[in-house]
Formats: sequence, structure tokens, C-alpha cells
Amino acid sequence: MALIIGSFLLYFGVSVISSSDATYTADVNAWCRNDILGFEDFNFDSYAGKEYKFILVPNIDDTKSYLDARQNFIQIDKWYFILTGNLKNGSQVNSYYKVDSVEGPNIFHTQYVNGVETEIHRRYTVYGYKENRYIQLYLCGKELSERYDVDLRFLLAFGNVWPTNEEMDEIKANDVNNNFNGSIVGIGSNY
Repeated sequence: MALIIGSFLLYFGVSVISSSDATYTADVNAWCRNDILGFEDFNFDSYAGKEYKFILVPNIDDTKSYLDARQNFIQIDKWYFILTGNLKNGSQVNSYYKVDSVEGPNIFHTQYVNGVETEIHRRYTVYGYKENRYIQLYLCGKELSERYDVDLRFLLAFGNVWPTNEEMDEIKANDVNNNFNGSIVGIGSNY
């Protein structure tokens, strides 16, 4: 379960791209759709450091056991994010990630398990964003592409904000414009 939604619980650390980072981002990009229309004016600093709740998630087996989920950011020496998922069986799952680099609308991150950095590298592409309102994320990486034949995308809302009808129209248009494969479903108390 934490595999997908866990990708959102990240400890984020933004760093300058080194040659090894460039190799890793190229490896991640090889497993991603690179035709996604990223949000050109995305400003990572306006997104990081806040709490978001998941509203829409991929309609896959891994997300069906979740009641709700949240993404929180923390900055130590770098940005990290943590995904906390409340499951229907009453338990809770936490996943941790470090932000490795940000390239325009692309956020490259690495998963941590038991405080140790793993070889699981992923990329979010921001394809819709309204500061302090919502963010739309396309998620990809090698193990995700090998496991799922759908585009993994998520809608998160800031704090306790709920998108307006007008914003939901924008959100739907962003999905249509990217010709995504697979469906998304609601999660949380409003569904």
C-alpha cells in the first residue's frame, strides 16, 4: 500500500544536481511519460512546507484500503515529505521521502525505509497547481512502471481546502489535456 501513496510521504531535500544525480534523473525519466504538460510556472518553494490532503488517487488495488491520506513537508538540511495514510482496517502507514532535485515542474525524490535511503527513485510532474489551493501530480519510476499499466496521478488539496466547482473544471481539463490512461477515485471524508 505504501508503495504508491507512500510515494507521497517524502522527506524532501532539494540539492544541486551532481553527475550521479543527473544519471539517476535520466534513469527515472526513462520510465516516465515525458509528454506530460507540466505546470510551467510551478514554484516549489510555494508548495513545500505545507500540509496537503489527498482528494483523488489512482483507481488501483493499492489505494483501495485507504480511508484518507496526507502529505506533510519538513525541512531539516533539505526538504523531505511524509505521507501518512489511514487505512480502513484502523491502522496507519507512514512513508518517507527526500527531495533530491527540482527541475521546473519535475520533483525527483528518493524513498527512505527505517531511516535509510533506498534505491527507489521517483519523479512527480506537477501538471496543475494553484498555490494554497491544490496540486495535481503525475508519479512515475521504474518499479511503478513495471507494476502498473495506468498513469498514476493524484490530486491533493492544501490544508482543509476543498476545490471549488470552477477549480474542479480546471482539474478535469488538466487531466484531459494530458490524455492519461486509467481512472482516479475519491478518497477521504468528502467521498
